[in-house]
Amino acid sequence: MDRHDTPRDHTGQSILRRAIFRNRRILLPGSVLIILFQATAASIPLLIGRTIDDAIMPGSIPGVVIWIGVLGLAFIVLTASYQAGARLLMLALSREAHLLRVELSHRLLSPSARTPDRKSGELLSIVSSDADLASTVIDHVPRVLAGIAATMVGGVILLSISPVLGLVVLLGVPSVVAVLHVLAPAVQKRVGAQQHQIGLTSALATDLITGLRPLQGVGLQAAAAARYRASSRSALAAALGASRMRNLQLGLSTVGGTGTAMGVAVFAVFATVEGHIGIGALVTVVGIAQFLIDPLTQLATFPTWFAQSRASADRVAGVLATPDETSSGGSTDAAPRHSGLEVEVVGHELIPDLTLRIEPGEFVAVATDNGEVAHALVEILADPSSAAAARVRVGGVPVDRIPHGDRTAIVLVEHHEGDLFTDTVGDNLRIGLRNESSPADAAALNEVLAAVRADEVIALRADGLEHRLDDRGADLSGGQRQRLRLARALLTAPAVLVLHDPTTAVDPVTEQAIASGLRRHRSGTAPLTRYGPATTVVVTISPALLSAADRVVFLNDGRLSGDSTHAALLSSDTDYQELVIR
Repeated sequence: MDRHDTPRDHTGQSILRRAIFRNRRILLPGSVLIILFQATAASIPLLIGRTIDDAIMPGSIPGVVIWIGVLGLAFIVLTASYQAGARLLMLALSREAHLLRVELSHRLLSPSARTPDRKSGELLSIVSSDADLASTVIDHVPRVLAGIAATMVGGVILLSISPVLGLVVLLGVPSVVAVLHVLAPAVQKRVGAQQHQIGLTSALATDLITGLRPLQGVGLQAAAAARYRASSRSALAAALGASRMRNLQLGLSTVGGTGTAMGVAVFAVFATVEGHIGIGALVTVVGIAQFLIDPLTQLATFPTWFAQSRASADRVAGVLATPDETSSGGSTDAAPRHSGLEVEVVGHELIPDLTLRIEPGEFVAVATDNGEVAHALVEILADPSSAAAARVRVGGVPVDRIPHGDRTAIVLVEHHEGDLFTDTVGDNLRIGLRNESSPADAAALNEVLAAVRADEVIALRADGLEHRLDDRGADLSGGQRQRLRLARALLTAPAVLVLHDPTTAVDPVTEQAIASGLRRHRSGTAPLTRYGPATTVVVTISPALLSAADRVVFLNDGRLSGDSTHAALLSSDTDYQELVIR
């Protein structure tokens, strides 16, 4: 790639312009071949007319043979140029779509990136369908150039037969295209709205599928289905609006192209009857009129094609233009002084006022009587910017000032519904290892697996760590998935580890063993991280995990109600008793 591979400004127009420029080495010869194809096809009616006038009408057998040979050569050129040109253009189109998808994926997965204000389903739609649609400008350019070439060749041929016919084509077609181009902004707006709504519906579908089991557990399937139905109807309405506008432009272009061709043919018939042109010229004119319908339609519908590509390119540019951490003024050299954690939340809808300080090396559990409060707290710890008045510091340094690439080594939040990848069990676990081939990391893997009883999960598979998981670990039970996710988080060895309900799907005996193993692994006497002793926060109401913690922070209705050991809170706080005694 050269310096032109990165647009100076991320706009839809710059994305399309760059697509054409960086594929120029393929696009140029491909366009030349497609132009040659259309120009040759436009000359076929002329060759047929000359065959009639110069060979068939005079009854010349040698002339017939010669002109048939010329026609055969023309068809060979026509076929070869189309096949070679189409291959090159398809290569350029596929290459550009691939480059855009890679660029979008890299942008979204970059450690310094800020996720744009779009859900994952919509982002998936942009990375896939919008990247493909934006890349189709590679196909539009040669089509338009070929349409222009065919129109010009046809117009010149008609001009040689009748100046009036030639001028109708050479001057009338650009006028029709210019008029239809007025509809392009409306088409672009409708297509953009359609793709945006489809992205929102895709995002909703992704969320519903991911959370299907929890929805079934609380009986909200009907409400979820109604919400998706409403979103799908909005997407349908947007699609119909875009389709109506495209069809209007297509209908007008078809009427313009076909009407021009019919007018040329009718004029030629009258000219032949009056003796101004011969039979061969009539065949030529009618053949060119018929042929020109396709390039005329292509030229007339180009604004629609371009509008679709531009709308998708605008959405692609919206993702590529999202600011990263360094460009928005975030510090890139802040490093925590220790592994202590400070959390301050003020004025949150669910957490009105909370100040929480956890010393380096502490194992603290947070219990709350409201699952939404627990979820909100975990989200704040994962991304303090998700709440307007929330501050999270590690070692005295705000989390949002820590370079994003280093952040997971300092504070790692393992969500309740974390995903496993469609890969082997070993590959899922080794993501957290620094060097999976080193003896130290191999020992760490075995230690962690034993601590959270994940070794039992692996022992149930004949191929052990090489067992390949189905989508998101669907071939495992909920408890087995939880143990593997917990092992993966522990292997990362962050300075601060936040866990959200890590044992809800395991049986009580295993839960007790996991609580003891987790406490033992994260609260060892030797520092586990380069920032000091490992600090652990578990958001849970599991008695096993609560009793394993150094202290328990109890949030009642989103407010701090107690801060002591599990045993002390059981004996002094009736609300806490009712929450944890099951």
